[in-house]
Amino acid sequence: MPSVGALARTVVVAIAVLAVLATSGCAFPVTGRAVPAPQVTAGIDPSFIQGTDGGPDDRLAAAVLRDLEGFWGQSFPPLAGGQAFPPLAGYFSVDPSRGDGPPVPCLPNPRAVEGTAFYCPRDDTIAWDRATLLPGLRRDFGESAVVVVLSHEFGHSVQTRLDRTGALELAPTILLEAQADCYAGVFLRRVRDGALPDLRTGADGIDDAMGALITFRDPVGA
Repeated sequence: MPSVGALARTVVVAIAVLAVLATSGCAFPVTGRAVPAPQVTAGIDPSFIQGTDGGPDDRLAAAVLRDLEGFWGQSFPPLAGGQAFPPLAGYFSVDPSRGDGPPVPCLPNPRAVEGTAFYCPRDDTIAWDRATLLPGLRRDFGESAVVVVLSHEFGHSVQTRLDRTGALELAPTILLEAQADCYAGVFLRRVRDGALPDLRTGADGIDDAMGALITFRDPVGA
């Protein structure tokens, strides 16, 4: 039940930055520092998410997920011999402090999702902590951090769909997490380019996303 990798978070800084700058051919220094701010303009009806409260955090999550579905709907077939991208079985927004939400796949206790997000391969679903994780990401790093975290978890679903030989069972965790981060970086580049229907961000949003990648990680050795 992979979530966010440890060393992979450091590796992906280079991956995602290269993805963002791929067409420019060079990088240049920028003075100043990134500051938390709402750099992603997005928000759609989250009623397709189980357990949603309809609030701004889930509206942002809904926009991310819909754009991810559209992006991978186009990008997946060339990687899979023309096979269409099978939709995920569902999404779960969880308030760990409440006990009245829907059961969360892969978790015997909804409180275990506190402070994190994850992809459940057994049930092909993504779940996240709506009460503390998403608000904390937005507060500390800006809205683009939510894009990074959810697109990383979505990347694990792409891995599962491309794994025709069972190689994932033997792959080291750092490889799985780095690959999911690479998928997230490619998607974030499309967000930055304004090539998706619901999400937009600028250079400051990319800076904040990089900070989230480094900070939101598993403990070393996990």
